[in-house]
Amino acid sequence: MRRSLMAMALFVVSCARVATQGPETYFRYAMETADAPPPPHVHLEGEPRSIVPPGTQVQVVQNANHDLFRDGMDWYVTDDGYWYTSRDLAMPFTVVDVRMVPPAILSLPSEYWKHRKRGTGRIS
Repeated sequence: MRRSLMAMALFVVSCARVATQGPETYFRYAMETADAPPPPHVHLEGEPRSIVPPGTQVQVVQNANHDLFRDGMDWYVTDDGYWYTSRDLAMPFTVVDVRMVPPAILSLPSEYWKHRKRGTGRIS
């Protein structure tokens, strides 16, 4: 009986901590999309120039004003802790939950980022 009361108390304390942590994040990016700002204006100097990091199929665009990636047919850009995606660079980007961003992009080493993710849900 005593053991089950202790377990219940630990469970309640654990739940209380989770409830007070603020916006939920994943890989330190915001998961909430309802309050996302409008997509950033992606500017390229000429045609996209990209590199493919070893062991991935991700294209990292080097001549963009934001962290811009391509995985398969989809483009991904991040700004202020939010992610946006588009099928075509000429089309508007739409906000996407960070859990929809390919893990290969999220796990790229820091040398492939302009603004490496830091903190709890925002990019520095």
